[in-house]
Amino acid sequence: MQLKDLQNLRRKNGYIDISDLTVEKKDSSSPISLEDGKIYWKEPLFNSYSHFTEVLISILCEQINFPCAKYELAQNKNKKGVISYSVENNGFKKILYNDFLNSHIGLGVKESSGSISIQKFYCILDDKLKRKEITKENANELLKDHVKLMIFDSIILNPDRHIDNLLILTDKKQFKLSPAFDHEMSFLSYYNSDLIATYLRNDHFKAVIKKEIYQTDGLITMFDSDSCLSDYLTNLKQTKKAFPGLFESTLKQLLKMDVTKAFMVMEKEQKITLPKDYKDWVSLVYDERIDSIKEYFKQNQDIKTRKDDLQL
Repeated sequence: MQLKDLQNLRRKNGYIDISDLTVEKKDSSSPISLEDGKIYWKEPLFNSYSHFTEVLISILCEQINFPCAKYELAQNKNKKGVISYSVENNGFKKILYNDFLNSHIGLGVKESSGSISIQKFYCILDDKLKRKEITKENANELLKDHVKLMIFDSIILNPDRHIDNLLILTDKKQFKLSPAFDHEMSFLSYYNSDLIATYLRNDHFKAVIKKEIYQTDGLITMFDSDSCLSDYLTNLKQTKKAFPGLFESTLKQLLKMDVTKAFMVMEKEQKITLPKDYKDWVSLVYDERIDSIKEYFKQNQDIKTRKDDLQL
């Protein structure tokens, strides 16, 4: 079976039935190998809409031209979830993000969860450039994509970005940053679907969403003060200072993302009708998030370009 043949397994409910492909598998997290590539099966968070969000985010990544893994709705026996296509299927080979960062000894990069500061990432690229391991154009593209990913994660309220779900792709000519996977908690999709229904029907959603958004301080994502994600998420303030022009232009680009259009693409491609509660919840979260960002920068003049960006 080839990757294109998976569409023949799509049932009337819109889910690709991979039950027969997993009969012999002992480890549900291991890849399913097809003739021309690999796919991965993933179950959603318990009683949530997280599997919808995983697909939705992959569509939003397409809108901003980001090489994220493509997701599709799938079912495995009586369980509904998603499958993702390996990012290596398009001729690229993957390099673990941490391995890419640690290719030179003595840079002090973290070895597990979390991420690194934008300044340290800049220094690593600069070092690779001096060693002629990367071209100047490619290094600057990686820097731009790193900034884009930080702002993207913040807009979609992704609380789960860390080294283990970042990859570097290479085709031996250039390197690309890939956000890869694990976006299912974005847009507050870790909330129980029954609880979402209760909020929406009792007008409690406004208070809940505003509280979550308020805690993010405009562009700083959840848990930035208490978790291992702190280095990565507080990066945004550092980025505004070091790369004001890049930050401003990237933010303007990402604010043009269209969630409503993404819903339409998803329903057409997946051949489903998304639950109204899900679309209402995500739309409200997204709109409130965008409003908070605009208000933040209305009050905070740091967004304006006051000096030239650092250059590789």
